[in-house]
Amino acid sequence: MDIHISLASVLNGLLYILGVSIGVFLIIVLNQIRKTVHNVNSIITSNIKTVNNALEEVPSIIENTKNISADVKYTVDKLKISLPGIFEDAHDVTSSVKKGTESVSNAVDSISSTFSETAATAAGSVNGYITIFRVISQIGKIVNQAKSK
Repeated sequence: MDIHISLASVLNGLLYILGVSIGVFLIIVLNQIRKTVHNVNSIITSNIKTVNNALEEVPSIIENTKNISADVKYTVDKLKISLPGIFEDAHDVTSSVKKGTESVSNAVDSISSTFSETAATAAGSVNGYITIFRVISQIGKIVNQAKSK
């Protein structure tokens, strides 16, 4: 008994096995996709109230954003008007403080130089008195020596 297997029969068999394998693979993949879609659907169903509430609040959020933007624009416009005056006032205050500081510094320098001059004069006067006292003391010694003789 001879069995002849042709190449076409072998290829047909291999294609049949490949087709069955691909079919099984597709069934597994489609089953996984079905499970995933079921999970997503259950999540959406359980959170539908939250999603609807969020979607209902979107118009009020947009309205609040518009109001905030208008308030910010109004504030910025007011600041554009006020800031130059504020900067000018700050400059005037700074200038006044600087002039006051210079005046105080000049007064302190004047008082310091007056004290220095007074101290120098007093020191000169004391030195003069010491010299006079020494001269008188020398004269007293000379007179005492003259009396002793």
